[in-house]
Amino acid sequence: MTKPGQPSGLDKHAELAPVMVDGDKLERGRENINLEGKVTRRRQYFRALVWALAFIALVHVFVKRIVPLLHSRLQQYQDNREVPIPADVSLGQCANWTQPVLNGDGYSAEFSIDTRAPLFISQGSLSTGEIFVTRSKKVTSSNKAKVNIAVKLDDPTFLEYVRVCKISKFRHEGPPGYGIGIFSVPWHPRQNGWFTVTVELPRMANVEDPLNILEFTSQMPSFQHMFRNVEDVYFHRLSVSTSDRPVLAQSLFGMHVDITTSQAPIRGAFNVTESICLANSDSQIDVNLGLHDFSTSWTTPTSCNPARIVPNWRPPVRALLRTNNGLLRASVNLSRMARSIGFRNGDKRANNGSDSDNALLGCPKTIEILDTTTTTGGLFSISAFNNRGSIDINFGETPLNHTLHLDAATSFDDVKVAIPPTFEGIWMMKALHPFREIVDNMGSYKDPTGDGRDRVLWVDREGLFEQEGAAVWGRRMDKVLKGWVLLRSKFGRATLVLY
Repeated sequence: MTKPGQPSGLDKHAELAPVMVDGDKLERGRENINLEGKVTRRRQYFRALVWALAFIALVHVFVKRIVPLLHSRLQQYQDNREVPIPADVSLGQCANWTQPVLNGDGYSAEFSIDTRAPLFISQGSLSTGEIFVTRSKKVTSSNKAKVNIAVKLDDPTFLEYVRVCKISKFRHEGPPGYGIGIFSVPWHPRQNGWFTVTVELPRMANVEDPLNILEFTSQMPSFQHMFRNVEDVYFHRLSVSTSDRPVLAQSLFGMHVDITTSQAPIRGAFNVTESICLANSDSQIDVNLGLHDFSTSWTTPTSCNPARIVPNWRPPVRALLRTNNGLLRASVNLSRMARSIGFRNGDKRANNGSDSDNALLGCPKTIEILDTTTTTGGLFSISAFNNRGSIDINFGETPLNHTLHLDAATSFDDVKVAIPPTFEGIWMMKALHPFREIVDNMGSYKDPTGDGRDRVLWVDREGLFEQEGAAVWGRRMDKVLKGWVLLRSKFGRATLVLY
């Protein structure tokens, strides 16, 4: 008989029996343990990544900021006045500073340089200021440009830390450059100064002919650039590279124009015949653009043309506008200047073949070149890219039957393009459906050809992320459309204005 409180035999066997665990619960427990282990490892990896990035950032700050500052302090203590000169630059005559100018607190020097390929270079911590490019008011027979350099300073000792000299530089492509270099010590002395460079291009006796400059190059960081009264100067190639300073142009005309700056605007009027590139960062681009297509056409059968100059294909006149943060606005005019090349009977010295060959081909013997202005045709390409700023592009005068390729893209702001009445082609907007808009102003314009055609807008496809269509004159469905306009905005509004 079992005493009270004493377990029975059955209870003893129950205590010794193994505990039965549900298999599903055991599997779920293992999964939870594995999941916790994965989360722990991910946290460890994340912490390691954060520490690694923090270490890289500290090293970057130390190398880019602390080391140069310590080096500058050391040189300032040693008062090292040696001015480094770029290895690919050869020095010529250096500045002979005159007595104080600019209200008695500065000095000046004057140079004369050739205008075939002017070159301006600056380097060093004290090389900062402004450069003005203008046309001389006096008529001269010399092909030399006068360069005046004035430096405003607090202490004449400043001139011991800089070198201003005539320079020359060999180029692998194009003519060698001859110009002016402003160089200073790489560290920061206690003296401060401000350079004002004035370039006076010559004014020739025959005012009808523009001054042709093959290559104008300015590599002057921390220098403001200003082009004024140079509308009758033609730059075959113009390249300006600066930083932290604006680039301004009253009216500039060239074949290839390339301008780069940062944290400062680009403003003015630019006219080109082949290409223009305006690049900026953290500031605005506000310009009037003139794109002029100087194309060549033949007026006789191809069999009569010399094989070496048959123009089967030609590139468009290109414009590239790029900035990261700031308004990008461009008002564009398009034009076409056609150069027609024909043949006429005449001087045998201009014959491109034998008399018998020309007789068989029915070809005359002399080439005749004639420049004529036309209001039709032209091939143009415009690209405008922004990131955190808006884009606004509109058109003024444009020729009939031109071909326009336009790509305007931004990420975090609005893009707006007003296409000209003479445009015929495809349009596309890539933006979210609620942020797309078409402004129809087509009723305010009549047919530019005078034929009484209607302006027609097609919408071919409309989706959540993009919309596509075409704008034409007339209702012919078999018309070949070569032009196109593309608007892109990831997180902003896209607006297409039709005229």
